[in-house]
Amino acid sequence: KKQNNIPYERRVNIVYMGMGEPLDNLKNVSKAVKILSQNDGLAISPRRQTISTSGLAKQIKELGEMNLGVLLAISLHAVND
Repeated sequence: KKQNNIPYERRVNIVYMGMGEPLDNLKNVSKAVKILSQNDGLAISPRRQTISTSGLAKQIKELGEMNLGVLLAISLHAVND
């Protein structure tokens, strides 16, 4: 099966993480999700895109309200780690 001439087994996953907190740059991260999801872009489903965060509550709520359909990964750490 193919989508946009890309074999299904070659489909990629995207994780927004590293080099800073993605949710501190939510405006541009959400823009990237939308562009990469478009059929005239790479047509990567939002379900294949994960935003990784250390848990910024306000931005997590804002992300949810955007209804982007992306996955969310939260890194949990103890204060003594």
